[in-house]
Amino acid sequence: MGNGRLVGRYLFCCDCLMETGSHSRYGWVLILGCLLGAHGCSTPARVPIADLTTEASRPSVRTVQPGETLYVLAWEEGIDYRVIARANGLKPPYRVVPGQRIRMSNLRDQTYSVPLPKKVIISTVPTKSVKGTRLNSDKGTKGSNAPPINRETTQRKWLWPAQGKVLRSFTARDGSNGIEIGGKEGALIRASANGKVVYAGSGLRGYGNLLILKHDNHFLSAYAHNRRLLVKENDTIPAGMEIAEMGMKDTGRARLHFEIRKNGKPVNPLNYLPVRTGD
Repeated sequence: MGNGRLVGRYLFCCDCLMETGSHSRYGWVLILGCLLGAHGCSTPARVPIADLTTEASRPSVRTVQPGETLYVLAWEEGIDYRVIARANGLKPPYRVVPGQRIRMSNLRDQTYSVPLPKKVIISTVPTKSVKGTRLNSDKGTKGSNAPPINRETTQRKWLWPAQGKVLRSFTARDGSNGIEIGGKEGALIRASANGKVVYAGSGLRGYGNLLILKHDNHFLSAYAHNRRLLVKENDTIPAGMEIAEMGMKDTGRARLHFEIRKNGKPVNPLNYLPVRTGD
């Protein structure tokens, strides 16, 4: 019955539209659309659902803002600072200035590698051997063939930056790039290892008052959500030195957000910090 009434109504519209010859073409288009719509009314309409949201693309070029350093840009992008420096022709100490444009595209999957030294070919002149003599190795050079110690690969001793309970663990998939250590507001935060302060400020979104320490060419550590910073940029810091006071996060609870990054990538701090009972 419902479809019959609709068809009758559309035929009535047809008679009305046929009387206006100048608009007859539009009338037939309207009639055809109505008839198709009447057929669709008999069954539930199915609307295709598609996710029209697009993934937020990162800028290919970043403009340095006041207070930002190369280490801050690298930290936010999760890229080794040396990769960005090499792509933009920056030399140590990697200074950038506000307004400077830094290329960031196609750098995320790159790693920094130290170029191997060129092979040196040493020409030797043959010498006449003397009968009855034998060349013996110097006893004082025993073991000289052992490879030299590479300071970059030696195990670093890390210290806990705070003594509170671990409130949140490292989970890269969920965006937790470090651990959160609870405590009391104003509790002292200590440097986890020897290093140099390469950033001290609040210009990195989501980190509050932040300190970033550079420990060597591979490792950086970060101490976020501080109430007060006790050191400044370019300070050389020994392990265990008091560097900040614990602050309140937006959750309303005092805590320290602590990260370790190796070659620009977040790693689990619990794999480096000494094991504590109760954690």
